[in-house]
Amino acid sequence: MDGEEPVGFYVLSLITDPFINVPTTLFVWIAYAMPGKWGLIPRHLQDIKERARYLGVDKVEMMSPRKGWLRKLEPLGWEVSEVIMATKV
Repeated sequence: MDGEEPVGFYVLSLITDPFINVPTTLFVWIAYAMPGKWGLIPRHLQDIKERARYLGVDKVEMMSPRKGWLRKLEPLGWEVSEVIMATKV
């Protein structure tokens, strides 16, 4: 919120490890901020990390085809954890 007007949102999902059947990761499925509101994102990413700790998981992940996210997140301590390759069939 910026004052009383919403300026963005995020949708989170717990990922459960299929072998041990325990949640291990909090996944940021959708993250959006209105143009010009990037300054609010670091605070909300900290909130997401706190939510992950509360839920007992030790990792937060997100995916995006937009490399701009990586440029914005690296200074906040985020890093590439895997690369996904794909092809159309």
